[in-house]
Amino acid sequence: MAASKYRAFLKLCESWPVLKNRDQRDVSILLKKRVMEAFTKGEASVVNVEECEKINDSLHRISNNFHKRKWERTVDTNATGSSLGALDDVLSEKSLSKISSENVKGLKAKLNDIFKKKS
Repeated sequence: MAASKYRAFLKLCESWPVLKNRDQRDVSILLKKRVMEAFTKGEASVVNVEECEKINDSLHRISNNFHKRKWERTVDTNATGSSLGALDDVLSEKSLSKISSENVKGLKAKLNDIFKKKS
């Protein structure tokens, strides 16, 4: 029984959409990693079949945009007011590496610097 679940997860991994601009932060990479961790012995692995079916069904609905189609939105909005393309650009590896290379300090680092100076 675990063999069929393993094959179902592999099929899901193959059909999962891959975002080219996210490299190592893509959900498909995480999904493949988790499947390999859960099925360490491949088709011979011992797993909870009911739990596997539940997770596989949920992931399948997400990958096929089931919920997006079921509850269609008339206007695409988000909290930032930016377009989808702009958000994809900001979250791309290129943008994130640019931000990290600019050596921009976060709030925590700034506070640490202030308190170190006072000590």
